[in-house]
Amino acid sequence: MNRFHLSKWYMDAISADGDVLICYAAHLKWGLLSIPFSQIIFHAGSFIAKTGLFKNAVFPKSQDGFLKLKIGEDELTWNQLAEAKKFTLYDSPRGKIEWNVMMPSAAFTTNSGEFFKNGLGYIEKLEMTIPPWKLPISQLRWGRFVSEKTYCTWIEWKGDHPKILVICDGEVFENAEISEEEIYIPQKDLRLKLSKQKILREGNIGGTAFKKIPFFHVIFPSKVLKMYEWKARSFGEIFKNGEKISHGWAIHEIVRFT
Repeated sequence: MNRFHLSKWYMDAISADGDVLICYAAHLKWGLLSIPFSQIIFHAGSFIAKTGLFKNAVFPKSQDGFLKLKIGEDELTWNQLAEAKKFTLYDSPRGKIEWNVMMPSAAFTTNSGEFFKNGLGYIEKLEMTIPPWKLPISQLRWGRFVSEKTYCTWIEWKGDHPKILVICDGEVFENAEISEEEIYIPQKDLRLKLSKQKILREGNIGGTAFKKIPFFHVIFPSKVLKMYEWKARSFGEIFKNGEKISHGWAIHEIVRFT
């Protein structure tokens, strides 16, 4: 049996000015294959300052509420500001998906002269034992918003296995209205409005996320490479009962499977 197992870290940070740093670190095990890989995306101002795949995969180390990622001589550090949440998004004889929101809100710092020195960030880890192309969903929405006062993380699946999960300041909600412009939680009359969008990545995954990972073009079915991805950074404002209570930056995305 060709057992599939993908373990993927997602780590990000946004400066006060809206510059974006995203780091991925993952390990794919599938049959006889064992492939570690890591990737970085850095958007500064109105242009992509850095994007690429590391020649040697680098993975974070976590201890006592801190997570550190070493890239050459540079050290990136996230300090946990909010309690972690863990969910089983999917569980069937075909496989399972565990979503670990490790740091829904974090303070980011680095000694690097290449990136911004500090900001607010987010970290999650995904464990999948089912290939994504076998999931009974047609569209995924995901996002995270972090400010000095509050945070919000969301995920929405559409298709044969619909699902909505929104985490706001430790509370979990399964009823919400989610779009590219806002997230609304009716039972709390809580609204996150998203504006000033800057697209970070858009197009078929084969030409975006997997563009510089050629071996994925060989091992994955063509329909995976044709999945559409849209990822953006937006300015977010939180309103409670119509009154603005906080503002900050968000990263959010859409993935269409069909």
